[in-house]
Amino acid sequence: MKIYRDNNTFILKKKIDLKHLDNYNEEKINKAKDCLKKIIDEIVVDDFKFLEELMKLSNNNIKETYDNFKNSTCYNCCTSLSSMLKKELDKILGKTYLVTCKSIGFSTPNGDKKLKEAHTFIIYPCLKDNKILFILFDAGFRNYNPIMFYINEDSDDYPYETGIAKVLYQNNKDYPYLLKFTKTLKRNFKVEDANILLPFNPYYETLNILEYDKECYKAKHSYKIMDYLNHICIGLNIISGDLTLYSEDQEEKYNLNHLLEKNDEAIEKILEPYFKYFNKDIKDFIKVLHFISNWTSSNILYDEIINDVKTNNY
Repeated sequence: MKIYRDNNTFILKKKIDLKHLDNYNEEKINKAKDCLKKIIDEIVVDDFKFLEELMKLSNNNIKETYDNFKNSTCYNCCTSLSSMLKKELDKILGKTYLVTCKSIGFSTPNGDKKLKEAHTFIIYPCLKDNKILFILFDAGFRNYNPIMFYINEDSDDYPYETGIAKVLYQNNKDYPYLLKFTKTLKRNFKVEDANILLPFNPYYETLNILEYDKECYKAKHSYKIMDYLNHICIGLNIISGDLTLYSEDQEEKYNLNHLLEKNDEAIEKILEPYFKYFNKDIKDFIKVLHFISNWTSSNILYDEIINDVKTNNY
């Protein structure tokens, strides 16, 4: 199955074989939960890595570099975490599947329409009580509790931050389930009320995940480095230029264009307190900040999302 976007790229999917499933094994699921927790706790999310790779390869034509770029790994937050987690879960559970959701809230409204799907998680189907049970592992939303649900049924409520996460069944052929969260974790690590509803289809595996991941960057206007363990965040809206630096000790806000008027040594002094725990070269990151204006003017990003951001439609 192919889900076509307006630019004739597509999301490639394959129906999951639900025959000959393993029986539910609590010991294996507990081991899988340990892997999920380890990745959530230890991985620093870094959306800028994609631009770093492009910058290394780019000549004068960034669009040509992007078109020819073959990423060997995923860079977008939820996709990269799910890909890492899948490798570990497959060792324990045998076979898991990458599943992608209808895009709601990933980009601007027009960006979501262009992408079609955005959020990524993992599904493991098995048999329990003589029924097919889906187990959903979501590292991207930092949900420590795998959500279990039977075919055509809602799941139980699972604790998530100070609220709940659950799966809801709906009578919809394309997206028969909704992944729901009642809280969201902001970039200053505060938990806020939310009503997140992400439609998905657990019967189909997303196959071309590297191309899928690459395509997300055409509609991605907000980048971040999040160190959850040490509560440090660097967040940047690449179109408006709003740059936020957050740690438990301080929070600063800059306009990127104004920041880049300073010399690199001065920029480095501003960034140093936030980089002390990162396994990342601060000088290379400053080069990426200089690269942003070339990226946003490269005709790769959808014009509609640029307009959405400029008119505050998001």
